[in-house]
Amino acid sequence: MSSGKRPLPSTTMSPLIDRSAGGNAPAPGYNTTSSDYGHGKDASVTKIAADVDIERAPSHLLADGDPVKGLGDLDGDLHPGPFVEYIGTGNWGRFLGYWSVMTGAVFSFAGVESLAMAGAETANPRRAIPRACRNVFIRILLFYMLAILIVGMIVSSDDERLNDESGTAAQSPFVIAVSAAGYPAVPSVINAIVITSAWSSSNQALLSGTRVLYGLALKKQAPKIFLRTTSWGVPYVAVSLFVVFSLLAFMSLSSGALTAFFWLMDLVGAGVLVSWICIVLNHVRLRMALRVQGIPYQRLPWHNSWTLYSSAAALFMCSIILLTNGFYVFTTGNWSASGFVSSYLDIPLVLAAYLIWKYVKKTKIVALKEIPLEEALLQAELKDALDQS
Repeated sequence: MSSGKRPLPSTTMSPLIDRSAGGNAPAPGYNTTSSDYGHGKDASVTKIAADVDIERAPSHLLADGDPVKGLGDLDGDLHPGPFVEYIGTGNWGRFLGYWSVMTGAVFSFAGVESLAMAGAETANPRRAIPRACRNVFIRILLFYMLAILIVGMIVSSDDERLNDESGTAAQSPFVIAVSAAGYPAVPSVINAIVITSAWSSSNQALLSGTRVLYGLALKKQAPKIFLRTTSWGVPYVAVSLFVVFSLLAFMSLSSGALTAFFWLMDLVGAGVLVSWICIVLNHVRLRMALRVQGIPYQRLPWHNSWTLYSSAAALFMCSIILLTNGFYVFTTGNWSASGFVSSYLDIPLVLAAYLIWKYVKKTKIVALKEIPLEEALLQAELKDALDQS
């Protein structure tokens, strides 16, 4: 496939690319005029309210017993069913169809880890971060997973309307589902929601990226020019760099919009997987270091006995998905150089940066018994005690 466009078993999501790209515009201005995180979250309230309505309207179809197409009439046959054949046939083809959407799923969940970064800027991170983690879990379960389940029971994966390439909300499975419930004005509403969602998402991405770059500069792991801030404390140089790269989103306004979208989705998805791998790897080492040093894990502000094993499982799964997310380019007739690069470019870039730093700075991996956990815990506990007094 010389175009580099990823072959799909079925179109199951709506990029709404032109709206998303345009919705990014206000984010740089917000990030260069405010050092506070959270004041731009009115868009989140809008999304939650809209999501509740989107879940409620299709639910009427299910509750009233109307025939649906996604999973099929729940009292009858399932067609085409939750698993669609892709590249192969039979059970193998259905597994490949399931596995082929993993990168898209990762792309959709990108950003959930950034709450720790925002929480670090709160007055009491030891309390704020655990509370935020619980809230995020509930929101994902109720406002994301439940919505996907309901829409999946109504909209069939082979619905021709999903292949609409107009760039509007017409091909959104949510719009199709709600339209079936008798709400013809929904596409226009969804377009407006997509714009607010893009703004909110861009704001979060700019905050996370610029704070990471600023933190690297503080540790002398990035050029010191990124330490420059405005009088409000905003790292404007770091923000400017990320704004330049964000302009790549406007590639999706070209004639090959869907192809550009999948390139960006693959790149971002792989980058998110690399981030998650680093996070869970650090957590595994933290729990192992606590065990080696004889420090009870109960001293952590948010703890349980099984996270060592769940983090190890997450590390394994993220690694497998990262290594296989571009498997389709290795199948007969589907080779694409651009598809291969967009799926795997992040791996050599990250490894090269890590190994070059190790070689130039002559640093070593800190042994588990030498990690200063006791000192860090004492400092955090002392600050917590002072805040409560």
